[in-house]
Amino acid sequence: MGHVVHKFGGSSLADAKKIQNIANIISGINETVVVSAIGKTTRMLQQSIDAALKVQAYDVSLKQILSIHLDIIEKLGIQKNHLDAILREDIEQISQMLKTISLTKICAEPLKHFILGFGELWSARVLNAYLNSQSIHSEFIDASDVLYVDDSSFPVSVDWEKSQSLLNASLENRETKVHIITGFIAQNLEGQRTILGMNCSDYSAAIFAKLLQAKKLIIWTDVAGVYSANPQVVPEARQLQRLSYKEALELAYFGASVVHPLTINPMMEEEIPIYIKSSFDPQNAGTIITHPLKEPSKAKYWIKGLTSTADVAIMRLQGAGIIGVSGIAAKVFSILEQHGISVMMISQSSSEYSICFAIHSKMANKAVRALEKGFKAEIDKGDIEHIYCDKGYALITAVGDGMRSQPGALSKVIKPLADAKVNIHAITQGSSERSITVTVHESDEALALKLIHAQAKNAPVIELAIGIIGVGNVGKVLIEQMQNQYLSLLEKNLRIRVVCMMNSKRFIQGENLLLDNWHEALQSPEKKANLALMSQSLLNTPVAQKVIIDASANLEVSEHYLEFLDNGIHVVTPNKHANTQSMEYYRELRQVALDNNVSFKYETNVCAGLPLVNTLQTIQLCGDTINKIQGVFSGTLSFIFNQMNQGKTFVDSLMLAYEKGYTEPDPREDLSGMDVARKVVCLAREIGLSIELSDIDVQNLTPKALQDVPLAKFLKEIKHYDQEVTDGLLAIKQKAKALHFIGEIDAKGKISVGVQACENTSPFAGLSNADNMVLIYSDYYCHSPMVITGAGAGAEVTAAGAFGDVLSLVNRM
Repeated sequence: MGHVVHKFGGSSLADAKKIQNIANIISGINETVVVSAIGKTTRMLQQSIDAALKVQAYDVSLKQILSIHLDIIEKLGIQKNHLDAILREDIEQISQMLKTISLTKICAEPLKHFILGFGELWSARVLNAYLNSQSIHSEFIDASDVLYVDDSSFPVSVDWEKSQSLLNASLENRETKVHIITGFIAQNLEGQRTILGMNCSDYSAAIFAKLLQAKKLIIWTDVAGVYSANPQVVPEARQLQRLSYKEALELAYFGASVVHPLTINPMMEEEIPIYIKSSFDPQNAGTIITHPLKEPSKAKYWIKGLTSTADVAIMRLQGAGIIGVSGIAAKVFSILEQHGISVMMISQSSSEYSICFAIHSKMANKAVRALEKGFKAEIDKGDIEHIYCDKGYALITAVGDGMRSQPGALSKVIKPLADAKVNIHAITQGSSERSITVTVHESDEALALKLIHAQAKNAPVIELAIGIIGVGNVGKVLIEQMQNQYLSLLEKNLRIRVVCMMNSKRFIQGENLLLDNWHEALQSPEKKANLALMSQSLLNTPVAQKVIIDASANLEVSEHYLEFLDNGIHVVTPNKHANTQSMEYYRELRQVALDNNVSFKYETNVCAGLPLVNTLQTIQLCGDTINKIQGVFSGTLSFIFNQMNQGKTFVDSLMLAYEKGYTEPDPREDLSGMDVARKVVCLAREIGLSIELSDIDVQNLTPKALQDVPLAKFLKEIKHYDQEVTDGLLAIKQKAKALHFIGEIDAKGKISVGVQACENTSPFAGLSNADNMVLIYSDYYCHSPMVITGAGAGAEVTAAGAFGDVLSLVNRM
């Protein structure tokens, strides 16, 4: 079981009953609990500091803090003498500090941070004591002893290496499996206690999750996950099952109550999922924040979440004098940064006449003064007309990975507002394309949220349930291609779900294995390989269109295609065995597919991803007649003969291909010509010839004496036949420009597979490297053939061809 890090916020620790809930949530095995201060303790500590600075009664808040904590300790029924003494001692210490602040009317940032950090120390000690009283053996850890940061600026910079070392040393001699760690606080470069930043307990939890290499981080709050909008404003708001890290980051940045923005990056880097759950309703699944591929299989919404921020001021700096002047925008934002003013949104007109940005209204007057001072010379000269500032606005941001590169996404945000006569005062789209922000008047905020939320639903999504047989070179690459394209296809309303998978030893199934660690799952000994289970798993999936992709080269698997097709399952395969078995089986496959209204797709049977099979089918459907097909169908033999055409001997060319990994592990499989023969049979049958593999006379390039010897002996002795084979091949070439191993079919059934000489006028004479080339002569292409050429082998192009066959199924639906 992996390590789990829990983080409980102040609302989850606000009273004794809520702390008792925590004990019911924690399993007591291999867990770390990071806590915020109880209730509003940090806020009350800040109030006491503010009171001291104003020379007001600062002890009121302190007494209230002490009373709350003592009341919780008593109601929890834990032994209180030790905790009581710590609390009273700390409160007295804080009181002395506040007295100094009151006398000097100064509170340096380090002192302020030291005082604000007490709340987490108290809550962690209280929770630790209660858990131990309930026989959940835990230990208290002060984060300022193990977490090392540079707080010279905020947000702080974590020293990961030193923190890791300190934490490892702290945990080394601890026997308990539950650790209670203070959130929010750390140790700075001077060895003093500091804070990570305001509201940064979530960030603390993320830091410790990363240091502990946690399996997951669960953030417990007072709400059951993240909602698509504020339910108090939008009653139709729905709880989100999943968010990508970047979606959560966008929502958090724009003010949604998700997690602190700093929390997300460490988890995204380590791919540790974040769960947002309610400590008051722990059975609710909440919201998971994880890798983008964790897109929910039943997502219907292109906007994941809407968030709004009120009390916003729109500022505008404009003037003809700034058109084309470089550095104006940089100067504006440099001035704002120097004065600690955060910019929430930026928009600049294409004419460069105006720069518009949004800030919190409370900072507006400060911003105006700073900019007027910074641009005094430009204002005096008239280059800048004025610094405009309007208050009373709200920012509404729509966030969703589904918005990326989606035509019409912007119109879906602004059109419902225009229809309702809600004026948009400024608009911007994030560079990530997963967020769009509009500025409306505060009085229109609630209406705008509801209108956009109502437009968030996607069009119906087509789903393909897929089973993959064979996860060797081609299968692995195919899965990677599907994973890489998953979100892109989802944006096009196509969801591919790999619900089962099988190699030669194991079978696995799941909701969508593209989103899981299928490598690890296939190591499980629980379910052995079973073709019947593949069919059953697909048939049990509530999706209309089901596909089996056979990425193996296994004869036995190909013999099950009839069963798959008969069950209404499409079959896509680069496996040539089915199409080169008996003509009876060949015809039966097609008839069963037709009877069950499913497809048997095998473009990659010949020349990998080159569009050869589909081309032959299409031009014949259009009324053309194929008269002859010639082709260099083997990438390996293409490479060997291209080397010979450049002057190398046969064996030198063969061994170079072997060293480069172009051949099969046993090169004789290529030299036998049988791979080419199978491809020729596929094509011959494709143009209507009734032919068996045994009907073809195939030239075998392996010397007869070495055809049946062990591989090691073949590799050792082939050089002794170099002169003999080379001379024989050159005798075929004579004065021709090139030699190639060619498969040839004519419409009368004449078929040859072997070495041919290619004159200067032959397209084959221009082949290079390991490319394939196919010439198609037909009634339409009678004077010069259709030429299809390119890479005809390799895991990437073969997988892409099979993937293309899968996607072509969508067009028939």
